[in-house]
Amino acid sequence: MRGSIKVDGNTQSTGDLTVGGFFVPTDSVSKYKSDFASAGVQVLSEFNFISKTVQKDISGPNTLLIYSTHMPIQDAIIKLTPLIKSLPYR
Repeated sequence: MRGSIKVDGNTQSTGDLTVGGFFVPTDSVSKYKSDFASAGVQVLSEFNFISKTVQKDISGPNTLLIYSTHMPIQDAIIKLTPLIKSLPYR
């Protein structure tokens, strides 16, 4: 997988913004998108891909969800922790 992120150094922050990425099994995308919405987190984009690895819990169809929220990062961590714990990856 390849990607790029461009950060404009001339932009002044106007508040809290937490942005991150989250891998989920592709067949569970709708569940996780609903869970994100319930937690007050917006899914900005998604990218589907096939993980080819011998590690069985992450092998196969996966989706990268890019999310953001304006809640402070400490609050975002509290909201996202149950989602992280619900993932099948070990």
